Amino acid sequence: MKRLLLYLLSVIIPVSSVGQNPDSLLRYSQDVALLEEVALQMVEARNIPEAIKFYKHIGSICRESDDFMLAIHYHEKGLELATQSADTVEIIQCLNQIGTNYRRMSVLEDASNFHYRALTLCEQYSDKTSENALRNKVFSLNGIGNVYLTLNNFAVADSLFRAALAGEIALGNHLGMAINYANIGALYEGRQMYDSARVYYERSMENNRLANSNLGISLCHIHFGRLAEIDGDFDEALKHYQEAYLMGLSGDRWHWLEACIAIVRVYIIKQDMRSASIYLDRAEEAAHKIQSKESFALVYKTKYLFYEKSGDNGKALENYILSRNYEDSILNVTNVTHVSNLRLRYETELRETMIEIQAIQIRQKQTERNILLSFGIFSVLILALVLNMLRLRNRRNRALTEMNATKDKFFNIISHDLKNPALAQRDALQMLVANSHLWETEMLADFTNELLKSAERHVELLNSLLNWARIQTGRIACKPALFDLAARLRTDIALIRKMAENKHINLVLNLPDTAPVMGDANMLVTVVRNLLTNAVKFTAPNGTVTLDVTAISPNHYTITVNDTGTGMTPIQLENFFHLDKQQTCRGTAGEEGSGLGLIVCKELLSMHNSLLHVESEAGKGSKFWFTI
Repeated sequence: MKRLLLYLLSVIIPVSSVGQNPDSLLRYSQDVALLEEVALQMVEARNIPEAIKFYKHIGSICRESDDFMLAIHYHEKGLELATQSADTVEIIQCLNQIGTNYRRMSVLEDASNFHYRALTLCEQYSDKTSENALRNKVFSLNGIGNVYLTLNNFAVADSLFRAALAGEIALGNHLGMAINYANIGALYEGRQMYDSARVYYERSMENNRLANSNLGISLCHIHFGRLAEIDGDFDEALKHYQEAYLMGLSGDRWHWLEACIAIVRVYIIKQDMRSASIYLDRAEEAAHKIQSKESFALVYKTKYLFYEKSGDNGKALENYILSRNYEDSILNVTNVTHVSNLRLRYETELRETMIEIQAIQIRQKQTERNILLSFGIFSVLILALVLNMLRLRNRRNRALTEMNATKDKFFNIISHDLKNPALAQRDALQMLVANSHLWETEMLADFTNELLKSAERHVELLNSLLNWARIQTGRIACKPALFDLAARLRTDIALIRKMAENKHINLVLNLPDTAPVMGDANMLVTVVRNLLTNAVKFTAPNGTVTLDVTAISPNHYTITVNDTGTGMTPIQLENFFHLDKQQTCRGTAGEEGSGLGLIVCKELLSMHNSLLHVESEAGKGSKFWFTI
């Protein structure tokens, strides 16, 4: 009989044989037995790609007939053939189809498992840019998103639907875009973010119209009607529901029933019981044709609301009991499904083992093709590693060079700037001891005063060297606390004022009444004192040194030291904070300096997360500032 049907079908279809044009059979036949026989013939003829197509088609027919286990059976046959032929694209499609079957059965764990397997293969597959590859990935994302939507995990569902939407936009698929816009809108509605939901429903409507999808347009009218009903605009809601109702939802009786019940609900609210009764009768008639427990539960619950509003408490109670019975029946079915899930989980684990074995076979077949690519990648990595090692070696050499230069400069300061003044002081003291009885009192006083100045410079250099060494070895601790910087500066710069007066330099202090800052008081005062000392040292008589403490915000100030001194050349500025490149400079009165004091200032400020800035021009003075 089957062969007779096959012959008759081959006569009807304008081709010489079914085997030569299998697509025609796929298009015209819904006979599972006939299609399975053709698929077996394809397998015997080693036409594996066509056999896979047939098994996928048979599985889809079974799914549309609500025979999900049989659908899984045929899709698994397609998966087996695709695995044997190492056809990654077909493997992905079969995995997605099996995931969809499990999702229709509400076996969500297995559904997500198969969709995720498909998605993983999409990511691993070399072809990620073709239209077919992108469609497979979008299918996987949408399937997983629907699983999470069923589980009310809106956050994960949102990310998946948006990724699927991006893929549909790239494909230019208006129907796919419409579906995902509606899904995202439903997520916003579930979160009670109705304005955002409306935006996405409008985008869905626009793309449904571009795709000429009457079903999608009708569903959008239901979405808009629901939003209007939430807003209390029942006339607008009724208009949308009736639009969906009149379009018939493209033969989708379940969604048509949803529109019909929505109309009844609005008429009950508007107290138009006559109209509500008409549509309620139609809904009940449709429910009997669908023979779905969910539809009966929905209809009887709506009848309960109708009779309650009509004041017929007896019929209201009767329909309430009926609706609860159907809901309880659904709950019992859910329990049975849960038990079935346990069995299916065991079977799935067994299938997963087989899939892993088949995946190993696929990887073995792909090994030869990947060897050359792996060798190329390995060569690139080796080259990158060598280049990186050379770069690190050069960086290390530069760092060692800088460290050696810094060490040499440090020991030069010790051997020259410390040793020579000490020797000079010793010789001067020997001269003083030998000739003090011959010199007059005034000459002795001048000589002693010069010795004192030399000792003070010596002590200043020693302090700078010790502070620098303590900073480099981490032995100086920053102890921040809130203190009044202005008050501390007024009491700590008396010596600097004396230095300025001795050189006939005008020292200008622009300090606020109070300047509360957070930091280590001793460190910050040391920085300001060193900056002022340096400014006085390099400013000629009758010049000006200015200290400004300016508030930026509460507890946040800018400290600036300006001078009209000798300034610096661009080369001096470039080498300013490098100890190994510092040149010993003398002040305008012959004061000696190593440049180490300002380097210490920079280090102390870095411990406060602050920077020391400098602007200078030869012959035009210098400006130092920092914020704290």
